[in-house]
Amino acid sequence: MANNRANRPAATTKLFLDLCIAEKNQLNFNNKGLTKLGWQHIYRNFREQTGLQYDNKQLQNKLTALKRAV
Repeated sequence: MANNRANRPAATTKLFLDLCIAEKNQLNFNNKGLTKLGWQHIYRNFREQTGLQYDNKQLQNKLTALKRAV
């Protein structure tokens, strides 16, 4: 069985969290989580800054996993 989990270095996880925090500070966050606009900004900025092509669901799952880890 193939392992489909995305392995991210700590630097990309930190960048991802920094992007999420920036969107929260821009008020692109509601009581359920990031707004559609907030996610669009994160997808675009993450891909531009890292050059990695994780799909949208992988980034959403990473945020969910990080929330649970706290």
